[in-house]
This record gives sequence, structure tokens and C-alpha cells, in this order.
Amino acid sequence: MGVKQLHEKNQRKQWVDTVVWWITIVVSSVFSIYTLPFISGKFDIYKFLTINYFMGRIEEAGLHILRNVRLWQVHSVCALGYVVVAPSQFNSKWRNKHLLMHRRLGYVYAFFTVVASITGWMMIKHSELGPVALGLSRIMSPWCIITLVLSINAARRRDLQSHRRWMLRSAAIGYGVVYTRFLPGWISLMFSCKLDIALECSFFIVWGVNLLLLEIYIQMYLTDATKKRATKSIRQQEAKIVT
Repeated sequence: MGVKQLHEKNQRKQWVDTVVWWITIVVSSVFSIYTLPFISGKFDIYKFLTINYFMGRIEEAGLHILRNVRLWQVHSVCALGYVVVAPSQFNSKWRNKHLLMHRRLGYVYAFFTVVASITGWMMIKHSELGPVALGLSRIMSPWCIITLVLSINAARRRDLQSHRRWMLRSAAIGYGVVYTRFLPGWISLMFSCKLDIALECSFFIVWGVNLLLLEIYIQMYLTDATKKRATKSIRQQEAKIVT
């Protein structure tokens, strides 16, 4: 790849990173407000944010949360911490200037991810989700933790490229849950379907699109450096064998 092509590729990468980061900021800000009624346990507010309420089942709205309110509070606190810490961790300029802070916040981020994933998995049997969303949640919650662990192990080996790839995969799962809060209304309006069906579709669409776009991004912008490093390592090993 020539210098001009490499420069153009870096510019495209910076543009993509900037757009995605600002989307993350906006979504995180709105979602932070969304978590507050659940954290405070204000039933008169969070019952209006349930599928049952929008489906007209007023007498059932929010009862699944009220009966397990401590679990929802722990999950919501960790979800709030997650969306507050995450944007700084994925800002390359901030990360490069504050490596020590990035490392320390990384463990805070990991704590929020693990607890939110575990409590999210525990909440499945008490949720309003349908069979598709429930099935996906049972898979994605542990996979979010697994990819996080793989990322941390890569960082400890000083394999920063693998660390970043696995961390982005974990974040794509975590933020997928956040995005599902915004999509059902649009799906319901566009396709004239019930909100519970729209919610089912949103989990499938968000996680599918999120992970697909991320893998495309990884292949386009994060793979070349890894291949070069691997090639360099092989050449060094061959040189040692020859000598």
C-alpha cells in the first residue's frame, strides 16, 4: 500500500471512529437518564417505560421489576457506570494521552461489565422479553464476559491489537442492549407491528448489525498491523534459526 492510500485509509478510519464515538456519547447520555428511575426504585416512573404499559396492560406494567427491584437496581447502577466509563475508554486521543488512567478505568469498566452481564442474565426469567430476545440474551450475556476476559488477557500479554479487537467485540454486545431501548418504537411505526414484536426484532437486528459492522471495521482497519507484526515475528524467528 502506497503512502497516499495509507493516508486516505487513516483518514477514513479517523472519520469512522469520530462518528461512532459521538453516537456513543449521545446514546450513553440518553440511556444514563433512562436508568435513574430504576436505580431510585420509583415505580410511578419506570412502569411507564415497560412493554406492558405500551401494550395497554396497565395493571401488569412494572410489576416484574417491583417484585425483583434490588436486582434491577444493581443492574441499573452497573449499566449507568458502564455507559459513563465506556466513552473515554474508546476515545483514542484520550486513551493515548492518559494510558495509566485508561488502564485503571479499564478494571472499573470490566467490573461494571461483569456485574451488569450476570445480573442481566439473572433478570431474563423476570423480563418481558419474548423467546427470540430471551434466547439471544442467554447467549450474549456470557459471551460479553468471555470476550472481555480474552481482551484483558491480551492486554496482559502486551498484545494491544488483540486487546482492542476483543474489547470492541465485548462493547458491541454491551451497547447492543442499550440500542434495543431506542429501536422498537421506530420498528413499530415503520412496519405497523406490535411493540412486543418490534422489541423481539430489535434484539436480533441490533446484535446482528452491531457485530457484523464491527467485524468489517476490524478487517478493514485493525488487521493489517496484526499481520505485519506476525510476519515480523516469523522473520525474526527464522533469522534466529539461520544464525
